[in-house]
Amino acid sequence: MTPEQNGTMVEEQMVARSAQNAPGASPSNTVMADVFPDFAVSLEEANRRVKMLAEFVRGHMVEGEDYGIVPGTNTKPTLFKSGAEKLNAIFGLAPIVEVVGRSEDWDKGFVSYEVKVTLINKRNGQVEAEGIGCCNSRERRYKNQDAANVANTILKMSKKRALVDATLSATRASGMFTQDLEDMDLDDRPGARRAPERESGFVPAREARAERDANPAPAFGSGNSLTEKQQNAILGYARQVFDGNTDTELQQMLGKRVDQLTKQEASTAIDRLRTMAGLPPNTR
Repeated sequence: MTPEQNGTMVEEQMVARSAQNAPGASPSNTVMADVFPDFAVSLEEANRRVKMLAEFVRGHMVEGEDYGIVPGTNTKPTLFKSGAEKLNAIFGLAPIVEVVGRSEDWDKGFVSYEVKVTLINKRNGQVEAEGIGCCNSRERRYKNQDAANVANTILKMSKKRALVDATLSATRASGMFTQDLEDMDLDDRPGARRAPERESGFVPAREARAERDANPAPAFGSGNSLTEKQQNAILGYARQVFDGNTDTELQQMLGKRVDQLTKQEASTAIDRLRTMAGLPPNTR
């Protein structure tokens, strides 16, 4: 050891002893302060925030629309896109979406996208969390479809997965929700359930109201009209297949409103939606 190094070591030891011998200081306290950081909030504040989050979920989020539960399993409820959007709104978070990876091989009929969602705190502009989501055309629900037709859907699914990932981290809601079951066929599992379809809460356009008044839907099961079970099945599978405005995309596919379908048309629609979701047709 050189004289310079020895002098430096001695000086560091003297500084350490001075800090330990300072009034009100103890060796253990000094070491603990250096190693373990203090809590950013008190335990009381942390408990208050957890309680507020739970109350918001109970009062403002709807099972089957914002999250889903698979009975008979030990897993937590799965957070859906609409639920993530509600949580981000109440926490004051704004998403920034970036496509960080893509593969588009049209000759082989393969597309794949990787999306990153960054959640920004609207109040201070700081980054609260980042999430990554991937999706490709070889996943079960897309592998039997033309890649060019489902490329946009796959991109949106990647975005949704990244959004949920980031939201669970930013809102500390991973103790209540998961995203592991988001893409499973919940309606196809034994004992699986979803909440009944609920009105969106948005006032429909004047033209839509007039069209419904002019063409009222027949009662369930009357004549050749679809049954309530068929309508619930169509709406359930549509939520799995479409991302975004499910009602609009479903009506474009069917050429009419769901409640205007005949029993045979409803049966055909169910088979088509199951195929789009990567499931076998119903056996009748």
